[in-house]
Amino acid sequence: MLNASVECALIGYGYWGPNLARIINNVPQARLRWICDQDPDERVRAKQLYPVAHITEDAQEILADSNVDAVFIATPLSTHAELAMSAIQADKHVFVEKPLASSSHAARRLIGESEKLSRTLMTGHTFLYVPGIRKLKELLESGEIGDVLHVSLSRLSLGPFRRDANVVWDLMPHDVAILLYLFDGAVPNRVRAAGSAHFDPNVVDTVSAFLAYGNGTTTELRASWIYPHKIREVTVVGSRKMMIFDDTQPLNKVQVIDRSIELAWPAMNLGEFQMASRYGDTHIPLLDNTEPLYIEICDFIDCIRERRRPLSDGHLSVKVVEQLEAIDESLGPVIARPIPLNSPTPSKSAHESCRRSS
Repeated sequence: MLNASVECALIGYGYWGPNLARIINNVPQARLRWICDQDPDERVRAKQLYPVAHITEDAQEILADSNVDAVFIATPLSTHAELAMSAIQADKHVFVEKPLASSSHAARRLIGESEKLSRTLMTGHTFLYVPGIRKLKELLESGEIGDVLHVSLSRLSLGPFRRDANVVWDLMPHDVAILLYLFDGAVPNRVRAAGSAHFDPNVVDTVSAFLAYGNGTTTELRASWIYPHKIREVTVVGSRKMMIFDDTQPLNKVQVIDRSIELAWPAMNLGEFQMASRYGDTHIPLLDNTEPLYIEICDFIDCIRERRRPLSDGHLSVKVVEQLEAIDESLGPVIARPIPLNSPTPSKSAHESCRRSS
């Protein structure tokens, strides 16, 4: 395998598929052999850009091709588990766009099947390959920041709205995966969340979640489709320094801020605790500018060729899904605006599919 290219197929050429196809086509060790989509217009566009690839509307043609080594899945969330399982059982390595599945039970079944058949299973948690997030990880491991006290993650924008998943399952997989990466796989022992549905009462479009960990670290996640500005920000508050990653900045995406709260010691009793803010310099580290998606897909291809486990493997992915379930279940009654009298009422099945994305 080390001397041969990995023959790849892409299922789903709609929203994110074109990005995957572009990268696969540019990776020297990969070859884009098939593209599948049920929309005839998407198939026409795919054929224009990739005339050498086979274009089909039937995923079974791909699974039946013994020359296909790896399948990329970029379809609606509710189809991930079934397509991934079929691909694994057809002896293919599988890359699934985030999240891996709409339930932790389905995700664990995929892990079991992929390990039984020795197939590589990877989820597209692209932010684990973002140079800025990797720099945060490097600084945490160096001890420069000190103990992590609190992390705040915000993922806000004006749309795009979805009907196949609520904002928890659409946006929060990124930030849950980032936390797992930064915290070496540690999971919270307490989850609290609140959400609201401002336009479609059956689709939660704004959520705030609070996660607490056994070591005392706390995190806050905010996600929304109804915010006027695009915000993609991670703030890490350490006992020595603080860090900010702002993905919307063209340059200077990471800032290391020499600032903290200090307690004045000794103190005779609790009432005498003195707190002071310490201010120092702000450092902006130099980052690699390689496209994260390219790094991610190269890692997947290399893992297949070298028979090693990817960074965003099935085990990390199932932890992401478990935390999404916990956040979704913690929402409880959702604040929703009443449906206008001149608007059709979404069906109950639409509510269930959007709430749990399955």
